[in-house]
Amino acid sequence: AILAALAVIVVAVNLAYRRRSSASTADSPPVPDHLRSAGGSWVIFSTPMCVNCGTIAAQLRSTGHRAVHVIDVTVEPELGRLFEVRTAPTLLRVDGA
Repeated sequence: AILAALAVIVVAVNLAYRRRSSASTADSPPVPDHLRSAGGSWVIFSTPMCVNCGTIAAQLRSTGHRAVHVIDVTVEPELGRLFEVRTAPTLLRVDGA
């Protein structure tokens, strides 16, 4: 019964995410070309004080993701504003180019 309830929750969250994701795609800002990769990429918005950002980048790379970009929003604040980054880490998955 617990597994069934968890499965229902996972499906509901997945459906809600897909609806929100497809609805907001038209409103999404364009991703700069240097953050795109043929196989897709991960963008990690970071700050100098983010203690988890390096660990997340290392984990993504260790699982085979080659295109992992760490953006320090104190150095590139325009990207932080473009994607409305409010906290670090913030992860963005970019589909293949």
